[in-house]
Amino acid sequence: MLKTDNGSVRITSDNDIQVMGGNQERIKIGQIKEDTYGIRISNYLGDTVMETDDNGELWLREKM
Repeated sequence: MLKTDNGSVRITSDNDIQVMGGNQERIKIGQIKEDTYGIRISNYLGDTVMETDDNGELWLREKM
């Protein structure tokens, strides 16, 4: 685990790559659902604001 003043980066075989803000997962790279791999970005409340998967789908909570 790499740690900074405001968060940490975790790389594990269970949770793949995670960027944490305190105890909250802010970015996940790897398996984001049971059979889906991709990138998920969450806000400070833990709500997903962007997600892309291994099929090339991109989901945004609000427009860019």
